Amino acid sequence: MTEWSKQQLDNRQGIFSLWLTWVGSTMALLAIVLSPLIVRPIIVPIVAVVLEMLFYMMVRRNRSSEFPQCYLIPFLTSRSLIWSTVAILVVLLLTPVPKDAETIPELPFIPIVIIAPITFVMCMWQRLRGVKYPFCVDCRLRHGTPVEKGFLGVLFCQEGTYQVKFLSVISGLMWGITWTYYGWHYIDVNINSADLYFFFILPTVVVVMSIIYMAIRYFSIWNYYEQDLQGSEIRTGDYTELRFILVWSNYIFVRFADPANDVLYDPAQSKGDTPATLKIGRQREVGVHVAKEYLERMMPVLKNADVKFMYTTETCGGASNTMHYMVMIDDADHTRLEDAYPTGTWLSMLMLSRLIDDRQLAPAFSAELYRIYTMVMAWKSYDRNGERLYSVRNYKPTFRLEDLKKYDIDYSDRRWLLVANDNADKPLFGLRRWWRRSIQGKDY
Repeated sequence: MTEWSKQQLDNRQGIFSLWLTWVGSTMALLAIVLSPLIVRPIIVPIVAVVLEMLFYMMVRRNRSSEFPQCYLIPFLTSRSLIWSTVAILVVLLLTPVPKDAETIPELPFIPIVIIAPITFVMCMWQRLRGVKYPFCVDCRLRHGTPVEKGFLGVLFCQEGTYQVKFLSVISGLMWGITWTYYGWHYIDVNINSADLYFFFILPTVVVVMSIIYMAIRYFSIWNYYEQDLQGSEIRTGDYTELRFILVWSNYIFVRFADPANDVLYDPAQSKGDTPATLKIGRQREVGVHVAKEYLERMMPVLKNADVKFMYTTETCGGASNTMHYMVMIDDADHTRLEDAYPTGTWLSMLMLSRLIDDRQLAPAFSAELYRIYTMVMAWKSYDRNGERLYSVRNYKPTFRLEDLKKYDIDYSDRRWLLVANDNADKPLFGLRRWWRRSIQGKDY
C-alpha cells in the first residue's frame, strides 16, 4: 500500500466513523422509544441500562486507543440513557402496574416523552459549555488539540459540534411535538392510531431520515477530500513539520504577516506565529543537532542558537507528525532577528495570553504556548499524583521564559496536563481520585 493510499484509507475510515457513531447513538435511543411495543414496561429500564453499559465500554475503549475517534455523541447518548433510566424507574414506581399480567399491560408506556427532553438538555448543556465540557477537556488533554491532530482532528472537532447541534434540534422538536400532543389529545387508556404515529412512528421516521442525511453528508465530505487537488493533504503526502519557538530573555518572537509587503499574504493565515517552521519528508525522529542545521539553513541570521527538543505530536492515524523545539536566543542573534523580520516582535507571556484570548495567534502556536505554560506551572506546583508541593492552597509559582532551559520537564508526558486540570486544589479531589482508581481503573 502506498503512502497516499494509506492516508486516503485513514481519512475514509475517520470520516465514516462519524456516520457510524451517529447511527449507533440514534438507533440506541430509538430502541428505548420502541421497546414498549415489544417488552413489558418494567423491562424498558433494563434495556436502557444494558445499552448504557455498552456505550460506556465503547467510550472507555476509544479513550484509551492510540488514535481515538470523536465519541462525543456516544458519550452524550450514554448520559441520556442513564438519566432516562432513572426517570423511567421513577415513573414506573409511581404508576401502578398489574404484577400478574401475562402479556404487555393495557396501560400504555411512552418513553419518547422522557428521552426527548433529557437528550435535549444533555446536548444543550454540552453546547453551552463548548470546549469547556469535561469530556472535551479530557480528550484535548489526553490526545491533543484538533490542530495538533491534523485534518481528521479538525474534522472531528467540527463534526462533533455539528452532530450535537443536530441532535439537540431533533430531540427539541420531538420534545415539543410529543408533549404538545400528550397534553392536548392523549387519553391515558390505550394506544390508538394517532398515538402510535406521534409516539412511535414519527420518532422512527425522524431517526431514519437523520441517518440518511448524515450518510449523504459524510459521503460528500469524503468525496471532496478524496480528490487529488493541488495543495491538498493527499497530494502533499506524509510529512514531518519542525516548529521552533524563539525565546530571548523573557520574550518570545512572533511574526505577523504584512499584507502590503508579503506577496504570499493569505488573510486566513495572517495570525501571529513563529517564523521558524519547516516541512520535510516523514521522519520518526529528528535529533537536536540535525534540527539545528535545518534552523540555521532556514534562518542564517541565527549564529548562536541553543536548540532544545520539547515534544512530538502526531496526526490521527500517525501519517504525519510535528516536532516542537525551543530555541534560546542571545543578545546578538536577538538584534539580527529583528532586522531580518521587520514584521516580527518580541512579546511577553502576558501579551501572548491576551492574543490567544483574542484569537490573534495561529492555533498551532497557541497550542504550543498553552502546553508549555500549563505543564511548567503544574510541574512547579504539584507532584505526579496531583498533591501540592507547598502547603499554601492555590499557590501560583512564578513563570519566566528564560528559566525554561533549566527545568527538567518531559513535555511529551501529558500527565502534567492532566495534573494541571485535576489536583489537590480542585474541589472533591480525593473523591474524584478514588473514582478514577477504583471505578475507572486508571490513575490519570
